Amino acid sequence: MFIDREKEIARLQQALQHEDARLIVVYGRRRCGKTTLLRQVLPKNAVYFAADLREPPLQIAALAKQIDKLIPGFSKPVYPDWESILNNLNLALRERITLCIDEFPYLVKNSPALPSIIQKIVDEKGRFNHHLILCGSSQQMMYGLALDSASPLYGRCDEMLRIRPMEILQMKEYLQIKAEEAVKEFGVWGGVPRYWEIRRQSKNFEEAVRSQVLDQYGILHEEPERLFSDEMRTSITKSTILS
Repeated sequence: MFIDREKEIARLQQALQHEDARLIVVYGRRRCGKTTLLRQVLPKNAVYFAADLREPPLQIAALAKQIDKLIPGFSKPVYPDWESILNNLNLALRERITLCIDEFPYLVKNSPALPSIIQKIVDEKGRFNHHLILCGSSQQMMYGLALDSASPLYGRCDEMLRIRPMEILQMKEYLQIKAEEAVKEFGVWGGVPRYWEIRRQSKNFEEAVRSQVLDQYGILHEEPERLFSDEMRTSITKSTILS
């Protein structure tokens, strides 16, 4: 069930319909629906790649296989680095496509030079021959990649969307509950769509809290630690306060 995000969808669609290739950054805290949103707007001739923490050669090969679905034979060569695969993609294209790289910070973690490579391609060739969407959940890193004046991508993004948590009215609609119940539940789940999905799997509010939050095996039991790990260099002080 997909609700709201009309403004975000409109901006992304407008950017992807532009004649010139666009460099788009989408970021926001984990579980706010960034991937689901992107899947709503990506055209058929799009390459969606979800990065992970594997070594760069494996990531490059995995991306080549995804591109191969759109450009047969693209994955046959062995690409030694990110610059070679991105340059070859530009050369192989006969029409404008969209390349979406999700969890971009994972790639940067193992390949710190990647933002500089993207900058080089953008600057030297004027523009990509494809729209490029960089998406990530680490707000600190994504913000630094695009808005830090020392970043290679500073000033080069055509669109930058911060996907924020949703509002209580959207949660009320999603869970099909009364207004008073929505206030109580919003105090626990907030505006995070993934939490709403987990809540919906339980019969009622109390059961969801017991089984998913308080139980040591619940999906959300260690969520605070995961969020600290995403957004902070060290979470010792924050974890101590929360404890």
